[in-house]
Amino acid sequence: MPTYRLTFQDGSGQGVVVTGRPVTIGRNDDNVLPIKDDLLSRYHCVIEPYGEGLVRIRDLGSRNGTKVNGSKIQDHQLAVGDLIKIGTTQLAVEVDDGSAGEGQSGVAGLARAARGGGGGGPRDNADETPGSGAWATSLRELIELLPPKGGADEAVTMDRRPRQAHPRPRR
Repeated sequence: MPTYRLTFQDGSGQGVVVTGRPVTIGRNDDNVLPIKDDLLSRYHCVIEPYGEGLVRIRDLGSRNGTKVNGSKIQDHQLAVGDLIKIGTTQLAVEVDDGSAGEGQSGVAGLARAARGGGGGGPRDNADETPGSGAWATSLRELIELLPPKGGADEAVTMDRRPRQAHPRPRR
């Protein structure tokens, strides 16, 4: 089964290896591949393995869309040589020969190298072996990656008690 690599077409980074888990791309630092591009959504798209040795890209409802080889897509099977355009960023899909790491391990190291070694720690998906099936992410898991409304770091608890009517003030 081939391993795929996404490389920046402008030469700004080494790219990211697509292993056994999804690679989320967007402006937010919580993405596996955060990209500083004002035309990207916070969570723009996801590239994920599926089936036997296949890789697909899904747009996550981004405002400006995701293009593959010049065509706007929602869900698309990727092939070696495809060009992905998100915002002003172009990524090429290549077969990974294992030489891109240069001492970096897995997606986390390659994403840090692609961002210029910045902090903020992308999510590491190098723990799992390709084909293990653990890459399959449900909608709930993707939603849990989103920060709470207002950007608070603490979880928001929903109060399910019915609202009590407040007495009307007398005039």
